Amino acid sequence: MPTYLTYTKWFQARNLDRARVGMTYLQNSKVRKLLITRQGKNKNFDGFNLRSVNLQRANLTDASFIGADLSKANLQDADLSKVKLKQTQLDGTDFTGAILTGAFIEDWNISIDTKFDGVRCEYVYMHLPTQDNPDPHRKQASPCQNGKIVR
Repeated sequence: MPTYLTYTKWFQARNLDRARVGMTYLQNSKVRKLLITRQGKNKNFDGFNLRSVNLQRANLTDASFIGADLSKANLQDADLSKVKLKQTQLDGTDFTGAILTGAFIEDWNISIDTKFDGVRCEYVYMHLPTQDNPDPHRKQASPCQNGKIVR
């Protein structure tokens, strides 16, 4: 029988490396460290299944979540400056109060249940820069308008 860990606060938890975590997101030591410390700056979580994780107030500046599943995650008040969200699943994710300035949102997957209340955002990039296309297409007014994401 699968175990579901939804919105659990792991911040400053101890001895998680000794827990029987089964097939949960806690099986990965990199994810455990992120959840315990809330420090994901410059880290790579590409392709990870982080569905329903609680990263409230986490520092995720310059982190990469390309192709990751962050659906229904709690990212309230998280610093997502310059985060890479290319092809990231964000169905029902809560970004309330998060900082998204400079985020790369190419082909991100959001839904009407994704929450953007109070998001702080000056601009986003529509594409990741590549060698063939170094212009990431910065958007000032949309999807960020007056500090809020516009769908």
